[in-house]
Amino acid sequence: MKSSYPLFFLLLLAIVSWQACDNDKNNPATTPTVTTNEPKEKVEPARSTPLAPKEGFKIQKGVYIERPTPEALKEENPYNLDNKIFLENRSFTYSYVHYRQDGTPIYCRSVYSSGKGVPRDKAWIYQPVDEVTDETITKVRFSVAEGLGRRGNLLKNKDRTFLVYENLAYTGDVKFRALVGMVENSQNVWLIPFRSQLFNLLHSSPYPYVRAPIEVGNTWEWENEVHNRFTDPRWGEWQEPEAMKYTYEITEKKQIDSKLGLLECFEVKATGGGLIGRSSLVALFNKEYGFIRLSFQNINGTATVFELEEVKNMEPPKKGGTNGK
Repeated sequence: MKSSYPLFFLLLLAIVSWQACDNDKNNPATTPTVTTNEPKEKVEPARSTPLAPKEGFKIQKGVYIERPTPEALKEENPYNLDNKIFLENRSFTYSYVHYRQDGTPIYCRSVYSSGKGVPRDKAWIYQPVDEVTDETITKVRFSVAEGLGRRGNLLKNKDRTFLVYENLAYTGDVKFRALVGMVENSQNVWLIPFRSQLFNLLHSSPYPYVRAPIEVGNTWEWENEVHNRFTDPRWGEWQEPEAMKYTYEITEKKQIDSKLGLLECFEVKATGGGLIGRSSLVALFNKEYGFIRLSFQNINGTATVFELEEVKNMEPPKKGGTNGK
């Protein structure tokens, strides 16, 4: 008769191993600092060499920034002067849809209420697209600021064109507003994604970025640190800024039937990531209107798609008005 001891010991070992794994999951000391729905994967260092110096430009965080002439520095914002797309007092309005991991389309709804201790940019919930309310964010808009006025004292990097970002409710009301910088010059166009509420997720994806020469086949790399203020339990939490590295390529030139008409666009694809996950972006760039469409694949397996619907030239603000002059 064969002994049953080997089978007994195998069963005992399996039970002990299962209990150990279960204890590890509930032990804070063994829980990783970074938590997302994607596997943690190390990313190889960027393959490109540093940007080559160019006369009239400085390099900051992988982006060319123009050096204004002494005459231009007399202007309130000299970094707006050479813009071809992002002109002062010009606004760009985008529609968007966010897609869950299963492909379900969804919106973001603001639930901010003063005095409850929740920051405004964290006070939001998912909202089904067929259950829109007065608080549902259905569009986003940014406008090019005409100078900075009093706000300039609050900004760390002043060598930018500044955009006023706004999250718009179904009613057209502004539910969140922020001031951020972007870069446009003959060497590159670099844009900070929409931010706050649901859109904080986009800061762990490649930023909209196109570099000269704007032609099919051009490639480049860019690195970013994602600050922990952009964390959220709905997609991931990390304690310190996390490095993300991306490779960009202009893959195609094509005609796009857009909300602004038939436009010639360059398709820009970016992929990469870091310890908090992997992400990608497919952007359609037009030399007159900028980014016509932005399709983000996010670190938690969701997707967010923006489409430019309107470009509008606004009246300059009055002296002493919201522009702070």
